[in-house]
Amino acid sequence: SGLVIDGWMSKFINSQLANDENQQLKVVSIHGSGCLGKTMLAKVLYNKIGRKFHCRAFVRVSKKPDMKRLFRDMLSQFQRKQPQASQDASDELHITAENIRNCLHGNRYLLIFHMQIVCTSCIA
Repeated sequence: SGLVIDGWMSKFINSQLANDENQQLKVVSIHGSGCLGKTMLAKVLYNKIGRKFHCRAFVRVSKKPDMKRLFRDMLSQFQRKQPQASQDASDELHITAENIRNCLHGNRYLLIFHMQIVCTSCIA
């Protein structure tokens, strides 16, 4: 089944957020009660406007995130390949963060962080 995008959503997707070519930081937060379609809205937004950004990532985050995994996931999406493993595991987080910084520097980017929370009222 397809997703129907109403007038408000269409207007939002085609708004200044998606079409503004300047380098000004913009943050959009999608929040609300469970089972309202926030994740679907974020995915639609990512798919519709993601190609307009040099770097983009849709990252799932848990309540207690594993920062190494989170950074590796971001970097692999930016580079569209698996990042090389560091020989010194103690420096891996620092090296990965530096690689992310280098990817983002001077580029437009879209980052979507999806907080994973189990919605027990949605489970049938």
